[in-house]
Order: sequence, then C-alpha cells, then structure tokens
Amino acid sequence: MVSREILRGFIRELNPDWVYLDDFCATDLLLIWDIVDLNQVRVLSPSFPAHRNTEIPPQQRFSMPGPHAAEEWEKWESEGFEAIISKKVRELVLLLSSDLELPETHSIWNFFGRIPMFAAIEKFYCVPAGFDFPGQKLMPWESYSGWSVRLDREEEIDVAVGFLVKKAKSKPDYRLIYVSLGTVILEFIPKQKLTDFFEKIVSIGRDHPRWYFFVQVPSEIVTEVRPKSINVHIRAFLPQLHLLRHADLMVTHGGTNSIAEARLFDVPILAMPLVDFMSSQGNCARVVYHGLGRAATLDTPTEDLCRIIQEMVEEGAD
Repeated sequence: MVSREILRGFIRELNPDWVYLDDFCATDLLLIWDIVDLNQVRVLSPSFPAHRNTEIPPQQRFSMPGPHAAEEWEKWESEGFEAIISKKVRELVLLLSSDLELPETHSIWNFFGRIPMFAAIEKFYCVPAGFDFPGQKLMPWESYSGWSVRLDREEEIDVAVGFLVKKAKSKPDYRLIYVSLGTVILEFIPKQKLTDFFEKIVSIGRDHPRWYFFVQVPSEIVTEVRPKSINVHIRAFLPQLHLLRHADLMVTHGGTNSIAEARLFDVPILAMPLVDFMSSQGNCARVVYHGLGRAATLDTPTEDLCRIIQEMVEEGAD
C-alpha cells in the first residue's frame, strides 16, 4: 500500500479545490475518497457511455444501433479483448471498494471493461452528443463535454513535409491523403499484417501520381515500408494538425483524438476498425452512421481500397 500513501500524501500537500481523474485512473478514487470532497471530483472519459443497452452496441464493436445490440454486449463481455482478465480485475476492484469502505452513495454501479464507474460522481464524456448514436441514455451525473483536443498545439514541420504539402496543393486535381493508424497499433496487429497494409498504400500511390500520401508508419517497421514514387511520403512521425489542415482524406484506426481533429478540420474519414479495445471500433461505426466517411479493413483488397479512396476524394471535391 506504499503507492496509496504516496498518493494520499500528495493530495494532502496540494489540498486541491478540484480533483480530475482520467477514466484510466478512476480506480485511484478508492484510495483518496475519504480525504477529498467527492462533490468536487470529476471523471473525464475519452469514450462514450458504456451502459449495457438493448439498442446501442458496446463501443468496442463496429456495429450499428438495432435489436442485435443485446447479443453484441453478451459477446463482448464474454469474448472481447481481455474479457477474462477484465472480469478478474473487476472482482478485485469491488473487493477493494468494500475493504476501503467506499460510501454506498458513491458505490461502483458499472464497469467499462476494467474501469470502475462511480455513482453520483460527475463524469464528462469528451465527445459531442451529436457524434454518439441517438437514444443513448445517461445517468443523472453524466454529460457530454464535446471534443477535447488542442488545435493550437505546436508541431515541428520539416522542409520535406512543407515542400510536399505545397506540391500536393499546387493543382486543383491533386489530392492530399493522410494515413495514420495510431502510435501503439503494433501492440494489437501482427507486424507482417500491418506492413502488408502499408504496402497496399504504397502501391496505390505509385499508380495514382496525383494523390499525395503522407503515411505515418510505426518506428519498428518504418524502414521496411519503402515508397515507390515521389508522391508517397513515409515517416515514423508526421505533424497531424498541419496535414489535416490541407488533407482531402484521412485514413485512421479511429482513435478519439484523430477522429476529433479530422472532424474539426472537416476532413472526410476512411475508418479502419481494427481491434475491440477502447472506443476505436465504436468511433468508426459512428463515422459511417453519421455519413462522415466510410470504412475498410486491413484485409480490403488493394483494388477495392483504391476504389474507395477514389470515390471519397472525388466526393470531397464536389
């Protein structure tokens, strides 16, 4: 319990007026509930409400609203990402809440995977209500707060990126396509499968010289993905905001921040629902549901992927 005492000592020293907890750290509330004003605690979630629902599927599924949602919940809770581990963690957290005598008024009433959800603790979902599926039910202490991203953050834009962006925007029939599947994707997708997907993008770029691809590839495999034409730019890191300001299309795994930034810059989205972890699949489903883009997978054949991209960048030009 050394970590508990360190955290409690930190709270006592700061004596904060407000306590904000990220969803991932929500369990920490069990360790400090008796030394803070629970009315001044807020939980911030980058995801959607995670209430079992007969019409709205779990956000870890690429699925639309409908009567099948109950079955989707059943499958996810028994077969989903780390389902067995999450069940054990939930049991331990409930035991801890009992041992630490968490008040009944703020008891754990639900879990999002292994993350506890506390009654009567104000919680903000950092997405717009209009991006969620209609009919979502919130608890009285829950609300949507809208996107939580900074569009004014500083980015390093090197000479090569700056030059190629200008080139991509130099003619009306050129298109700028930004591809990023997140920074931790290799933790979930086999290396070869991911490499094969990026090779598809490289091939599409070679066959379509008017499309300028900026492709962010994980550093572990970036040297294995070689461009075959000057209109394909591959890096382990790219300035996302700068590219989205000019992009005609974003290809993304559906991370909340990436979706938010694409929406705020009004960039069409080609969503790739890859893993049933957190809300990326649910984000992708909502992109399609609200007509903000389309979806594909890593296994989508090259010719089909090319056709989808072509249709989307031409639609964006209308």
